[in-house]
Amino acid sequence: MNVIEWLKSEDLFTKYHVEKYLLENYYSASNIKEVINTSDFAKTIISRQDLKTSLWDEGIYSPKYTSTHYSLLILCELGIDLSETRYLKTINILLENMWYKGGKVSNYRHQDMCVVAMMIRICSQAKMTDQRLYEMIDYVLEYKMSDGGWNCSWERRPYPKQSSLHTTLSVLEAFANLKDLNYSYRLDEINEGCKTGS
Repeated sequence: MNVIEWLKSEDLFTKYHVEKYLLENYYSASNIKEVINTSDFAKTIISRQDLKTSLWDEGIYSPKYTSTHYSLLILCELGIDLSETRYLKTINILLENMWYKGGKVSNYRHQDMCVVAMMIRICSQAKMTDQRLYEMIDYVLEYKMSDGGWNCSWERRPYPKQSSLHTTLSVLEAFANLKDLNYSYRLDEINEGCKTGS
């Protein structure tokens, strides 16, 4: 058994990523995605949303991994269509709390770059055309590191001299989602960022 066969023998989620990103077998990936969308795992996450508040686990960004931000991100990973009204309402709450004043969270710094990248991914998964999505894309493209990647600590002292693996991967995932969903805004620069960040 080779590595690809081994990966494909794992859970559906891993198999989906292998077919889509490693083998570029989009037809097979699409079929697997349909199964994932109706899987118990996806249903469990979706069912945990409080429809009165539109939130998960009573929080926007925390508690980590079960909050609204991370639950939406997991649904992105599963390929769930977030353009339904229930999700759009939630995403608007997310943006109202995590992207305002051009991303400034204090007088001294902006929202973390990796978090902004995740929000871009969430918004694009919802097929949004909200101006705040484009502002976040502008922010990410403006503050690229000299080595071609990105770093959450780009404006914090001591100023980093190189990119962060985690932040760069988060940005590349956001860019991949924008491209997959046919966004054209600053596409040439996004394509260039995919090259320099890889």
